[in-house]
Amino acid sequence: MAIGGLGTPEIAVILIVLVVLGVGLVLQISYLLKLGWTLAGVSEQHRRLSPGLVWLNLIPVFSLGWHFYTVIKIRDSLVAEFEARGIADRNNGGFALGIATSVFYGPV
Repeated sequence: MAIGGLGTPEIAVILIVLVVLGVGLVLQISYLLKLGWTLAGVSEQHRRLSPGLVWLNLIPVFSLGWHFYTVIKIRDSLVAEFEARGIADRNNGGFALGIATSVFYGPV
């Protein structure tokens, strides 16, 4: 049965694409929630980025550069917080993984 000139295979492809995009959006939102919660857990005097600013990563194309900035500022915040608490963190708050995520992030 055709709907608006589209056959069953085309409708199936459109539905699959919508499901994949929906799952991707849910995963990205959960990732950004975690980043925001991480920043919210850092005391204000050591926080280098407001937790609400991580949501700017939802803006297509802009997020390609903003994600690098977000990762760097989260690292700086965590390093300052860990130093204040006397915690030695050899991973710099997961900085290497964050940069790798930025490199492979791609357009939203």
